[in-house]
Amino acid sequence: MGRTNEVAGTSRPRTGTSKAPQKEDPNKRPVTGVWDKEDTKLMAALKPVKVLPTQIACQFTLSRLGILDDVATVFETLGMGRLWRVEHRVYPKLVREFIATCRLTYKNPTKPTAGEGTLTFFLNRVHYSKTLFEICDMYGFTKGESVEFPKLSSAIAADFWGTIASGSYKSREAKITHIRNPVVRYVAKVIGSTLYFKPVIAAVPLSELAMLFYGVKHLLPRYADLPAPDVNIAAILCDVLVKMKNSAPTSAARSILAGTALTPLFLGCKLDLSTVKYEDGQASMDVDNLVNTGYLKTTSLVYTFLGRDNFSYFCHLPNTHITSLVSLSNLEFIPDEQYLIPNPSGGVPRRRRFVDAPPADEHVVADDEIYEDYDDPVPREHAQPYLLLPEDPARYRLSPPPAGDDISRQMEWMIASTRKNNSMMHKMWRAIAKIRPCVCTRGGGADDAGRENRSKTTEDRHAEWLVPAAGQSGASTSQRSPEHSPDTRLGRSRRQPGEPQSSSESPTRHR
Repeated sequence: MGRTNEVAGTSRPRTGTSKAPQKEDPNKRPVTGVWDKEDTKLMAALKPVKVLPTQIACQFTLSRLGILDDVATVFETLGMGRLWRVEHRVYPKLVREFIATCRLTYKNPTKPTAGEGTLTFFLNRVHYSKTLFEICDMYGFTKGESVEFPKLSSAIAADFWGTIASGSYKSREAKITHIRNPVVRYVAKVIGSTLYFKPVIAAVPLSELAMLFYGVKHLLPRYADLPAPDVNIAAILCDVLVKMKNSAPTSAARSILAGTALTPLFLGCKLDLSTVKYEDGQASMDVDNLVNTGYLKTTSLVYTFLGRDNFSYFCHLPNTHITSLVSLSNLEFIPDEQYLIPNPSGGVPRRRRFVDAPPADEHVVADDEIYEDYDDPVPREHAQPYLLLPEDPARYRLSPPPAGDDISRQMEWMIASTRKNNSMMHKMWRAIAKIRPCVCTRGGGADDAGRENRSKTTEDRHAEWLVPAAGQSGASTSQRSPEHSPDTRLGRSRRQPGEPQSSSESPTRHR
């Protein structure tokens, strides 16, 4: 036990300067090929973690949008093989065992190359060792030597982001919803889901921006002299999977989203999967997903994007004339007005406001997919107060949460519900802001003199009821006429039975 001395003259203890012992990284243990206690401990930690299917690209949806060929070309340029579109069953037991035991090693860790990389892991308590080139054969990756994409300088990153997106680039704060071209935006979503296994595709960090840059570099004449990188996607994938044993048990989602992505590896190891328990759940970026994440405005394939002026614009898809990646102008995606359409919801265009936020962890749910809907119609100036808000609240009524344990569907529901609530709150705020103060309480207006004269006229009329006119006898002062008697006040008549009711005493007059 460490010593703590009392500070002279006080009761405050003097603490030592020694730091708490750091937890040893399980990935740095020596590879022995034998199952040990650390493997059992890691398996126990992953037992409550859910294994979910990887959200992949939906080729049918891409075909409907008219961007399938361009998306496939970008992934072919990056050497991603079949990873972005694999459709397989999920084997939760094997996934947990693989994540708990996988380790990536290089012969020269200080200068790693893919040709010298090895991935070791256990499946059914059997030890496997595969080179990164063998992993490439399982997924169809290009057999490059570099283990990562070259890092972009701050100047190139800012210039490239200004070409494809709105706003200035700041790592972890650059929102994917600011990317204009639908092809590049969809590719960014797939990279975040199938290679980095993010629960919510939020910001575009520098590592993913580099992949987008080299995927479309042939359209950037300013950077034609930069050599194409010889990157091995298997090295990036294995590095992400190895780190997952530490991040998955403590993440907010407490889930492993690599369920579908690992099945090709199990098949490449010649495992007999016929006796292994599996799940058939699939997750893809189909039309419903694109609507929920703000990529499409409606299911009628209306694409919404943020222009350079920070206003939202809309256009119909498919339209390869403006979306196909064949020129720099299409990459920038600033369509002519002939291709734009009005807001399908009938809203008034509102400018998006950017607010600086603290950096968010790229593997934690960020706030870019939970954005405010600024497209609700603003009440007109001549609208009546009771028309400021819609009478039917059905459009703001939340749907019941999805059943089951599919965390991706639950998060999509949470995002859609938050967006709907934000839209409702903004409409209520705008309606309240339209309410004007009553004229009888507002001072300083041009008609104050008129209101004062009307007030004096009313006071004189009241005085006539109480003060007798000049020349009247004193007897008349003590006896009021029936017209001004208390019985006729406020229209409550005390007439005799059979006496007809006058029009001035009609109940409808004093309501």
